[in-house]
Amino acid sequence: MTASTRLAPGGEAELLDLGGLRRHLPVSLERLYENLLDWQRLPHVHAGDVQAVRCRSWGAWGWQADIADRHGRWALVALELDRGRRRWSARWRSGPRAGWRMDGEAEPAPAGAPGLTVTVRCLLPSRSGRGADRIGRVWAAWLTGFSALDEAMMVDRQRQLDRRIDRARDAERHLDLGPVADLRLPCTVTLAGREFVVARVADALCAFPARCPHQLGPLQAGALADGQVVCPWHGDRFDVATGENLSGRPCVLSHLPEVRVDADGRVRVSATH
Repeated sequence: MTASTRLAPGGEAELLDLGGLRRHLPVSLERLYENLLDWQRLPHVHAGDVQAVRCRSWGAWGWQADIADRHGRWALVALELDRGRRRWSARWRSGPRAGWRMDGEAEPAPAGAPGLTVTVRCLLPSRSGRGADRIGRVWAAWLTGFSALDEAMMVDRQRQLDRRIDRARDAERHLDLGPVADLRLPCTVTLAGREFVVARVADALCAFPARCPHQLGPLQAGALADGQVVCPWHGDRFDVATGENLSGRPCVLSHLPEVRVDADGRVRVSATH
């Protein structure tokens, strides 16, 4: 991409436009807005770029947060969402990138194609013009990888929502998983229309939802240790035996199935609701 200098709207200082990236996202506008407003995902979904986040304020308008990058350098970043025009803007108020801005815009995909066409542009103070082409290439590569992680998250959440709306309830409320000696744990099973992970915790077997109750994050892909599982999307930590959320968030793992080993050594799982 080739950089060009222009006066930023809103009376701001002159900014250097590094150019834009345009791509198709197979997601709804609702999922896109949800993702943009989700500052909590940053140190988890984007752990390679973000160490920590301290949010100052948030709402339907956007958010302001202090963000530590992978080198531990803090910056104040503000994201504002303009729903009426399907636009948003992220601005670096302080830190190594103070004065940078990233503007985005969404529009319906071409006729017949599901999802959205999204364009994102990066602007930085004109005093940073030296080496702008190189910065533009680095920025484009970074944004491509960053967007791919967010896209995967949005697509996965939409798939889970669609499944919950469209599927018929599975009448099967009891499962026979076979001899306990033959089980490869943890394993994922479907019971009463929902997926659960069967795992061994200490000397007992238990089952917990494969999806986080917060935003349907993939608990089955989370780290499981010492009887606790961590959601890879937002870092919620759950006790898989009791369902308690150890991170302080009000959502919990409810209606945990009963897992038992019968006298014949077979593992049976039963829904409790």
